[in-house]
This record gives sequence, structure tokens and C-alpha cells, in this order.
Amino acid sequence: MADQAQIDKDIAAITERTHDKMNAAIAQDIDWIMSNYWNSPDFVLFDPCPGIYVGWQTLKDIFLDYHGKWPAMTAKIDSLRVGVEGDLGYAFSIQEWRFTKPDGEDDVLVHRLTEIWKRIDGEWKCIHEHASVPQDLLGEDRTASNEDDPDAARVLS
Repeated sequence: MADQAQIDKDIAAITERTHDKMNAAIAQDIDWIMSNYWNSPDFVLFDPCPGIYVGWQTLKDIFLDYHGKWPAMTAKIDSLRVGVEGDLGYAFSIQEWRFTKPDGEDDVLVHRLTEIWKRIDGEWKCIHEHASVPQDLLGEDRTASNEDDPDAARVLS
């Protein structure tokens, strides 16, 4: 079992990589974004639209298609939680993205993101990502906001 100092170092590294992915997306720097992902045809992304993407190159093609279409983006990560066990780690968070659409209209996307990380050749790489968008199926706002609760990932009863 790793000592606490190593665990803390690994958590800090995954936290940094999670923020790197976001900052790279804001900068629309595809190479920087992709440097955080496992370069493998076995990489899998579960995305709300349209669904499942398989392979590092597929993910890169998606980023190449979407980025550059948004003139301005900002983002923030709330309620980030990171854990590690040996060479595997996870991160989950609520992310808020604000952007200007090509037609000039401003938009906001809030989504939940879960990432699985693996230390590969000494570097932490995201090997699986799952994004979902909270839905208000009952017509009630039952999701906690960061202002209401620092543990915004839970559902209010």
C-alpha cells in the first residue's frame, strides 16, 4: 500500500490533469487536450449526445470538429473529488461551461463528469470519461447548486 505522501502527490497530479483538460478546451488547444487522454483505440467516452465514442482518434476528431466553432468559452469545476489506489484513480465533478454560440447567443452547459485515470509510463492519463447532463424529469429543480451546498453532486430530497 502506498504511503499517504504518495497518495497526496497522485491526487494532486490527477487534480492538475483535470484542470489541464478544461484549460486546454478553453484555449481550444487540441494537442494539449489530447495529451491528457490515453492514446488507445480502447479509450471510451460516454457522452449525453449522441452517446458512446470509442478510441483516442475518434475523441480527437470530435474535438477538432467542435472546437473553433465557439468564439469564446469559460468554465469552472465545482465539487471536484479525486481518489487513487495504486496506478488507478478517479475524479468526479460538476462542471459549468459558458460559451458564445456561432450565432452570437450566449449559452450555459452544466454537466457531471466522471473520469477514470491510470498511471501509464509514469504519467496520469484519462482512460475513460462519462459525462451526463442532469435532467429535471419531475418539473422540479431538485439538484443542489454549489451556492446551496458544497456537496453539489448529491440530490436533494
